Amino acid sequence: MVRKGCLGLERPNCFCVDEQVIPFSGRCHMKQYICNKPNPVGLENFVLAGKDGLIYDFAIHKGKETFPDFGLGTSGNSVLKLVETVPACSKLYFDHWFPSVGLMDELMKKGIFGTGTLMKNRMPQEPHFTNDKDLLKKSRGTSEQRLRQYSTLACTKWVDKKPIVMLSAAFGVQPEDQCKRWCKKDKKFLDVPRPSVIRTYNANMRGVDLADRILPLYTQRSRTNRWTLRTIRHMSDIACVNIWLQYRAEKKAEGVQRKSILDYLDFKFSVAEALIWQNVIATRQDDEDDVDIPPRKRPQALPSKHFSKTDALHLPMKDDLPNGARCRNAGCSVKTRHRFARCDVYLCIEVGRNFHS
Repeated sequence: MVRKGCLGLERPNCFCVDEQVIPFSGRCHMKQYICNKPNPVGLENFVLAGKDGLIYDFAIHKGKETFPDFGLGTSGNSVLKLVETVPACSKLYFDHWFPSVGLMDELMKKGIFGTGTLMKNRMPQEPHFTNDKDLLKKSRGTSEQRLRQYSTLACTKWVDKKPIVMLSAAFGVQPEDQCKRWCKKDKKFLDVPRPSVIRTYNANMRGVDLADRILPLYTQRSRTNRWTLRTIRHMSDIACVNIWLQYRAEKKAEGVQRKSILDYLDFKFSVAEALIWQNVIATRQDDEDDVDIPPRKRPQALPSKHFSKTDALHLPMKDDLPNGARCRNAGCSVKTRHRFARCDVYLCIEVGRNFHS
C-alpha cells in the first residue's frame, strides 16, 4: 500500500538512487552490514527519490532473485528495476557504488541520462587521464574531460582535496563556475573552479540522504525481534515523511509563513490524533444503539478541529441526566443535557453551531 502511494506521486524530471537501511539487529537471513550509514546493520532498501526528499519507489533487497538479471550485478540491476516507472528524458543521479559504462548505456536506451561518481576499478579503458600524483601537483580545481567517440558519454576528473572521477551522459566540464573551498595552509576560503557535472550532482543527489535524516526523528522505537514488524513500522514512517514534505511544499507555495507551518513532530501528533479519533468515533457509532454512555465524572479532552468541523453529522442528542453537564464551549458555564453525538461533548444548543463552524 505504501509503495502504491509512492508510485502515484507526480513525477519530476530529476531523481536519485541510493541505499537505505531499515535498522534491525535481530535474526534475519536478509540482514546486512552497509558501511557509511547511521545505522549500518539491517535490511537493505534501494530507494528512488527526488531532490526534495520525496520517495517515489523502493525495493527491499531479498537476495539474488530480488531484481531481474540484466548482467550488471546487484548495483546495476537495482537501478534498472527502479527506473521502470521513471519517464523518458529524465536525469538520474547515483553514488560511486552504482554507475558503470554498461549501466549508462542501458539507461540511454530508455531515454534516461545518468550521472554519478565512478570507482577506479570501473573506469573504462578508453580515457587516459593524468595520474593522480601528477594531477595533485597542479592547482586545486584542475579538471580533465574525455568523451567517448560513438555516443554522448563524458568522463570527467576534477581535483578537490583528492581527484574525483565522474561519469555522465548529460554533463561535462562546461560551463564551469566558482565554489568556495577552505585552504588549510592559507587559513582562508578560496574560489575554486568547479565543473558543471559536479555542481549538478551536488544539487540533485541529496534526496535519499534528506529522507534518511528525517526518518529517524520521532520514529516508532519499540523493540521487536520480528523483522516483518520492523519493516511495517519503517513503511509507515516513509508514508509520514512523504506526506509532511508534500504538506510543507504546498504551504510554502501558498505563501504561508514558516512559523505557521507544522514541524514534523506536530504533524505526526496531528496524524496520530486523527487516527485515534477515527477509531473512537467508528466504535461509538457501532455501539450507540446498545450502550448508554454514563455521565462524565472526569475531564475529557476536546476533539481536534478536524473532527469538530467535519461534515454535518454533529446532531444534538438529549440525555437523561439529573443535573445536566457543563457546556464545554469556552467561556460558557451553563448546564445542559444536550450531547453532540459525533464529538461526544455536551454543548448548549445556542453555541453548538458556532463550535462546529
